[in-house]
Amino acid sequence: MTKTHIDNWENPITTFLVDSGRDLRNWKVHGTDDTTSLVRLKYYPCVNTSNNSIAYVRLTKTRISFYLTNISLGWYEINDKSYILSIKCPQDNTTEVNFQFVLKTWNLGENILDFYFNGAEFKFVKGQFYNKSSEEELVNQLISKDEEKIKLIKRCFRGLDMETIGKSITNYYDGWWYKLYIVEYMENPIIIAEKIR
Repeated sequence: MTKTHIDNWENPITTFLVDSGRDLRNWKVHGTDDTTSLVRLKYYPCVNTSNNSIAYVRLTKTRISFYLTNISLGWYEINDKSYILSIKCPQDNTTEVNFQFVLKTWNLGENILDFYFNGAEFKFVKGQFYNKSSEEELVNQLISKDEEKIKLIKRCFRGLDMETIGKSITNYYDGWWYKLYIVEYMENPIIIAEKIR
């Protein structure tokens, strides 16, 4: 992709435009004649390899123009307790923490679970809990149980249908040229963006 400025009288934007004749929705499966398709206008998780940061980028046929780092995902049940689930993708110190799950109760407070995604797996780094009881419950019922942790990751780390327009992509991609790859992680497509220059 190449950084491109599109001027129009209403709202000029900077976008990253795919090479001519390419379609960001269609990807060839390595080593086969098969192809896989992504859905236009979905936000997909993207790992920027230049700094290990993660964001959700908005995909169209020919370009990526917007990204999101804070997303609310509604209610989530853990051990018969309801939490409001959201995700945050920190953009600082991304070699330590690059993905956060936020579990909030309507009357008590929020718990922030810091993870580092290294391209192959999510590793729990630390948590910020609103009280000791909540810490014990989340460690015992979520963090230490692989099946529950996988369920949470699958819910959050996938393509998301959202109508919202995110922030300008130039705040996430700071180079001029990027090569994109798609990898499958827990049955979901993840975009890998490698800065060329």
